[in-house]
Amino acid sequence: MADDTLSGIRWPRFLVEGAVIVVSILLAFFLEGWGAEREFQRDVTLELENVLVELKRNEEITRAEFEAVERTIVAIDTVIARLVAEPDAPYVAVRDSTAWLATYWAPTYDPSMGAIDALIGSGYLAQIEDNRLRLGLTGLRDLFRDATEESRIVLQMNIETLYPLVAESPDGPLLRAITGEILSVRQDAGRSPQEQVAESRMPTYRDVLLPNSRAMVGALSIKAGWYESALAEFRPLQSQIRELIEALETELAARR
Repeated sequence: MADDTLSGIRWPRFLVEGAVIVVSILLAFFLEGWGAEREFQRDVTLELENVLVELKRNEEITRAEFEAVERTIVAIDTVIARLVAEPDAPYVAVRDSTAWLATYWAPTYDPSMGAIDALIGSGYLAQIEDNRLRLGLTGLRDLFRDATEESRIVLQMNIETLYPLVAESPDGPLLRAITGEILSVRQDAGRSPQEQVAESRMPTYRDVLLPNSRAMVGALSIKAGWYESALAEFRPLQSQIRELIEALETELAARR
């Protein structure tokens, strides 16, 4: 009886239909896995593109900071030379924009790390093929921290030492008041104060009086020294950011 039942089954058709079902299941699993992997790689690429945008912006910020600090050092040297040239004068006349740069302006370096932190936090950093690029992105925060230290010290010194010295001048309030005007020249949305100072011709109206004292000369000399140290940090940092940009562009080109 059992043999009669088995003999009634159309084995070729049964085997074909079974094979189709198995292949369909396997294909569904494959397509699901392929789709998930494709979506994953798309997310990785998007994160890397965000990092590239951030790196390029940081390159602009770093260049502007370098140029603004250079401009500030020139102004400090100019003021010191004027003070030293007239040792017996209680006040020395200096152009207002130069005096402001030397005594009042204290740019602080503020790079962005949001996209890089997101990449590291998501675990997508491991998807980068270039080992040097991975290490470079991981170590960038420490490089930024080192580069910002000098600017923080200068800002603190300005507040604690130079501002009180400038306040002794009858033109102290004027120097404080022109800050907003100087930083609003050619002000564009998204532009940092450093970029405005580095790229703009600052407004100038007249000479202002600065107190001529050993304390003023000493404070300005210390400020210039810290900024020279900052420039020594920014020079290699600019090159390192450029190298990371080029390596990341290569990485993204390979993924497309």
